[in-house]
Amino acid sequence: MVPELLISITGVSLGALFLHRIILMRLPVSYDDSSSRDESTQASDHTLVVCVHDGAELLHKQLPEWLDQRSATAEILLIDDGSQDGSAELIHRLASKHAQVRALLHPVQRGKKAALREGLASVQSDYILLTDVDCAPASTDWSRHMRQRCQPDGIVLGYSPIRAASGWVSRLARYENLLTAVQYLSAAHRGRAYMGVGRNLLYHESVRAYFPQDDDLSGDDDLLVQAAADAGAPISTCTDPAAWTWTDGPVSFGEYYRQRRRQISVSGSYGFRQKAFLMSHSLAVAIFYLAMIGLLLTGQVWWMVGSICAKALIDYLLLCRSRPLSIDKDLWWWLIILDPLLLGFHICVGASLLVQKTTVWK
Repeated sequence: MVPELLISITGVSLGALFLHRIILMRLPVSYDDSSSRDESTQASDHTLVVCVHDGAELLHKQLPEWLDQRSATAEILLIDDGSQDGSAELIHRLASKHAQVRALLHPVQRGKKAALREGLASVQSDYILLTDVDCAPASTDWSRHMRQRCQPDGIVLGYSPIRAASGWVSRLARYENLLTAVQYLSAAHRGRAYMGVGRNLLYHESVRAYFPQDDDLSGDDDLLVQAAADAGAPISTCTDPAAWTWTDGPVSFGEYYRQRRRQISVSGSYGFRQKAFLMSHSLAVAIFYLAMIGLLLTGQVWWMVGSICAKALIDYLLLCRSRPLSIDKDLWWWLIILDPLLLGFHICVGASLLVQKTTVWK
């Protein structure tokens, strides 16, 4: 009786994973065809906004790439939030040297959300492009592609992959980043947008009205996208490789753990549909692996092996459908291990959030 029940549970969980990963998590095709676009969309009508906290070294590296965009921005607004590494002095010098750069300096750290809110209020251009100080555009056409995808009074959700590095921290972070991107981009494609990443996000200036006012809540990008979606703002996606922004991943499990605490804590603000979508996916994965343990303990080894192979097939089909988002070779080889590792990691992070919330500046 028990083995039959476990086999049935395994079948149901596999069916749920197939529904999520193959049917619901379908990436939109949103490559730009610049030849068919009006050249007026390349006008200097957007501002690049970057918040900085102790990022002087990164500013030296990234600013030339921001200035080198083919679609020239109206300005690059650099907001320093109480840095202690000389970032404020550097930003002041850059603003004096480059007419395109404007500085907004906060001598006392107030938090990213407060700093960003003040910066957004000072923007005069029609469109606002966001990224982080540690992000590098994939090409000189980054801002142009993002701008071309934006509808009037709308938002464009971009993609920001993590650079490959050796080690399990990098593999796990890259795999999770890919899975998260497929989830939020496919949800937006279905008209159920629930999040965006501030590393690569563009919106019309009217969307500023939806920026969250509560500084105690993390996840200003997610909250803004949700509020705008609820108000009926058109939300587009851009997965063109030329419009990506590359970033470095965590270098240790401790750093990765702190990042995930901040990001997962935001999920409490999601609506019922978004929570149901994400939780049902995680629940299906958890039930599947619990059933695998049960099959192993009851001696149903071949059923366990067959079920793991069936799930691997579903996972590899997902990766094949996600090829436009770039998949490093090592993720293909280690996928069977990465998925249960990610589940265990999320369980640990989720349990820690039940004990203590976090609102650290990112």
